[in-house]
Amino acid sequence: MANLMTETQQVVIFDTNAYRRFCECSELSQCKIKIKKLLSAEKANNTEAIANPYTIMELVAHLVDMTDPYFCQCLNALVALGIHTQIDNGIKILADTETTICRELFQKIPPDHQKALDEINSLVAHIRENATNLSNQNLQESLKKISARVEAMERWWIDNMKSTITQYDPESAATWELGKGDKSHQKNLRKYFTSENFLQKYAAIHVIYYASRVNIELNETDLTEKTNQYLKAFGTPMRLMLKIYEKIASAGGYTLEHHKENRGNYVWDYMIAFAVGTEHSISKADVFVVTGDKKIKEAAVEAGCGDRVLKLDDYLASIGMSL
Repeated sequence: MANLMTETQQVVIFDTNAYRRFCECSELSQCKIKIKKLLSAEKANNTEAIANPYTIMELVAHLVDMTDPYFCQCLNALVALGIHTQIDNGIKILADTETTICRELFQKIPPDHQKALDEINSLVAHIRENATNLSNQNLQESLKKISARVEAMERWWIDNMKSTITQYDPESAATWELGKGDKSHQKNLRKYFTSENFLQKYAAIHVIYYASRVNIELNETDLTEKTNQYLKAFGTPMRLMLKIYEKIASAGGYTLEHHKENRGNYVWDYMIAFAVGTEHSISKADVFVVTGDKKIKEAAVEAGCGDRVLKLDDYLASIGMSL
């Protein structure tokens, strides 16, 4: 990640819908003008923007097919992101979630992650400068590669969720309604899923996984210490996930394999939420996430860092701008 300007006092990270809404109903030329005005306002307020790789991936997934109904909006949003976070010939970009967690907990980085981040950086820089012509063969291959990664991550997340809930109710897991037909059992499950006990166990599972990614074995004492550290740093995404488990253990359930809605994209809210934390900072500048997602805000409030999540309108007003 690039160094910030010395006078920067706060960092903002826009989620996908924040960029899309900022560029809504605007031609590309207008988006460029608007984002440059935003940059001026942010500079006057000692604020810098950094791109989240998952925001980029979500936008890119709509650029593979020009007939995609969101193609133009996402293209404009991606160009705006590229200008908003530009530094030299690239962009300022966060590390991916796995790298962030492994660095925080173990001071190590999983192999090959920087390469993927560099590819995303180069892709955004190219589209920023060549938005009206995406026919380049190498560019098309990169778009398809990232789009395939998006689909794979959504599928991986859904499979992991199903694997977890199967442990609690194998018979009902397939219908995504734990304790189906038994209100008392569902009530007990919801109580458990919102308990500190489940939160600790759920976080510990994640810590063990990330330790394995950097070849670290944890004894019981290490695991307890790292789990507490993990929850302190990343309490928001953990609490965001608990909300899904609670819904799955309710009457009617909550299928993540919905035939009309792509609920696999909930994984992106989860990934974005890792940027929210009471002590999250970059070069001593506090980090704020700009999103209209109510669930992320609720999870952040529960984790004690609700002030680090800002609605787009509120953020713009705070620096003297509006849509």
